[in-house]
Amino acid sequence: MNKPKNAIPRLVLLSFLVSLSFLTVNAVALGQSQPGTKERKRISEITRTLRVGDEAAIRKLTELVLLVVRSDPAPQDIPVKIRERIVRAEINYQNGQNEGIPEDNIVRVVNYIAKEFDAPVYAQAQLQEVSELRAGEAYPMFHSLAPELARTEAEQHPRPHILINPKMSAIEAVYFTLSLIFEKKSNACYQLTSEERSEVKTVLGTLEASGITSQKERGRMLLALCNREIDPDKLHLTPEELAAELKQYIAEQRSNSRVSEKPYLSLEPSSGRYREMQAVFKRAFIMNPEDALQLMNKCLDLLGFEK
Repeated sequence: MNKPKNAIPRLVLLSFLVSLSFLTVNAVALGQSQPGTKERKRISEITRTLRVGDEAAIRKLTELVLLVVRSDPAPQDIPVKIRERIVRAEINYQNGQNEGIPEDNIVRVVNYIAKEFDAPVYAQAQLQEVSELRAGEAYPMFHSLAPELARTEAEQHPRPHILINPKMSAIEAVYFTLSLIFEKKSNACYQLTSEERSEVKTVLGTLEASGITSQKERGRMLLALCNREIDPDKLHLTPEELAAELKQYIAEQRSNSRVSEKPYLSLEPSSGRYREMQAVFKRAFIMNPEDALQLMNKCLDLLGFEK
């Protein structure tokens, strides 16, 4: 791709790939409010009551989604053609003209972008990452209940789980694609290879069985394990030692005493991978507008949007 010598930082792609506040997924686990809480509630209201053919509501929904996944509150910066393509794809989905977008397509998009900007291997997407993101928000925000699956589940179990539809609407697919991209930028738990993710999951399960109780403690433990996994200097800590340090760290915070300075236990990103991903995003931010528009359209192609 052509990159001008004096590229302006606030280009079109900045509107498409600006960072979320860090750790949006872990914010829920830690009992914190997510960025754009008011907008998320409004998204939920619209998707719960959306009627086929309600173009005005779909346009509002598109605007809200672009606000939530960006720190710059100006969705108008995104080219009209891109916004119109999203709106048109959502209308077609609501009208039953397409069956929805599979989670695999999000993986394809993120991996394509990672390749375009020479991102490291851990920046590549995994299907499990998409599923985990959607498990937390697909139902409350987009009401993506799978009715047939839910009916079967209810027949088999007296207290069925909410089952998330494996297919997404166009707007939902855009939301979770951008969410995953931004998690790759700052969230240590989304900067792991598949092997590293598997190791973290196994260790967390063992520690949960030995005494992790609260959701907040589990969220912090997960983050600590991810930080341990991606930074070789911290691998000398056994999971048990890390768990003990975490309990002490949380106790010190609760008592308002001076907290021991341990970056791998705090919410502030500090790893080498975090710094590498900042460099990747900087390369994205200096694209010229023409290349940025081409990339956005290619991403929508890969998601499965109509031309």
